[in-house]
Amino acid sequence: MEKKKHIALITLLLMASTATALASPGILATKNYAFSINIPAFGSIYDQEKYFMSSGKYCMVQRTDSSTWNASFRVVDFETLVSLSDWVEVRPGETKLIYTNTSGTTQAIRFELSARAPFSIKVEGYFKFGEF
Repeated sequence: MEKKKHIALITLLLMASTATALASPGILATKNYAFSINIPAFGSIYDQEKYFMSSGKYCMVQRTDSSTWNASFRVVDFETLVSLSDWVEVRPGETKLIYTNTSGTTQAIRFELSARAPFSIKVEGYFKFGEF
């Protein structure tokens, strides 16, 4: 009788963990690219790297610097510099979603960074790309 209780308990635990795994979309894959960029006083700057995002991919910005200034990030088309996302303010120590490619096609993108500091500031961290 005791053995049947253990088997039943194990079965319930397996069912619960399977249901949780199926209900949570989770991240299938991520790729991180380190950045260290000086943003000019009261200005903006484009990252020089070219990134390719297939449809359904997202990108986040993780700031690891210790600056006291906030910085804003957005995704733009690599060639035309047309904005693909809104500005998203990211504070030091934060990680925020910047853009999800829902276009149905692969896009060549870069990042534009901006700050309202009265002097240039250095921001560092990771551009994090992944899929749901």
